Amino acid sequence: MLFWLIFLPGVSLPSEDFQMLPFDVTEEILRVFLYDLPAFLLILLFAFRSRSPSTIGFVKPGMADAAIAGFVLAVLALLALGGGYLSSYLDPAVEGATVYPPDDIPTWIALLLGCVSTGYLEETYFRAYLLTRLKELGVADIPAIATSVALFALCHIYEGPWGALNAVLAGLVFSLAYRFRRSVHGPAWAHAAYNALVYASAL
Repeated sequence: MLFWLIFLPGVSLPSEDFQMLPFDVTEEILRVFLYDLPAFLLILLFAFRSRSPSTIGFVKPGMADAAIAGFVLAVLALLALGGGYLSSYLDPAVEGATVYPPDDIPTWIALLLGCVSTGYLEETYFRAYLLTRLKELGVADIPAIATSVALFALCHIYEGPWGALNAVLAGLVFSLAYRFRRSVHGPAWAHAAYNALVYASAL
């Protein structure tokens, strides 16, 4: 139900007319406070109704989370580089999405706020809440992770087949990282840093 309410309305198929627009700080701040934050609080409401925060991975962040975030970020960067090379080799007509990065410090601050809010929103739902809920329903680890990864990839299908494949691989890495530490912080930090690097790579 939460997926239908929060994420499904934003799912769209790839379009040849899709264009990236310059980063808009007002739009990003509005998205954070009018979508990310309310959606995050709604997920927490469902997640904590009959569970303690630590049950779904809201433990005190520590150095282990930072180490996991760094490792996951390195893995994601390698996967993205490999996927970019493979896609250009197999289908030279496929061009990467044009990203227009922020061009001043206040705009970068807004971008980083958006990356962190998106990282926590998506990791709290797709990893912490969903994997915990599926385990409570008796779903084994592999099918639970596969479900989480599939729904995560569905939200990124608008990026085309290579973007969806990247989301599958990233979702798998995030899920394994969450399962290893049972903390949402490492995957959320890596998710935020990876999204920021996508913009930074266009500089």
